[in-house]
Amino acid sequence: MEELDAEEKAFQNKFSRQIATMGLAAVRKLVKMKVLIVGCGGVGAETAKNVILQGTRAVTLYDPVCQCCRSSLGVLAKLSEGRLNMQTSQQLSF
Repeated sequence: MEELDAEEKAFQNKFSRQIATMGLAAVRKLVKMKVLIVGCGGVGAETAKNVILQGTRAVTLYDPVCQCCRSSLGVLAKLSEGRLNMQTSQQLSF
């Protein structure tokens, strides 16, 4: 077996669980992806969380309709009470 360089070892160590489930080729594609998620409700927020935790390079959230309200505080981790009643598309451009 050939020796892996330090960068490759670090990559495989960081993403070992994803590599075990999806394969090395799929994980390499995933970390290069840019993802747009339209809709920031419960499903959109959960999808965003999961995509980010998988190691995707960039995630953009867009929701032109949803108004951030008190019920959104539990769903959107970066939302604070000071930012309630702002448009979600404005709010999530951190």
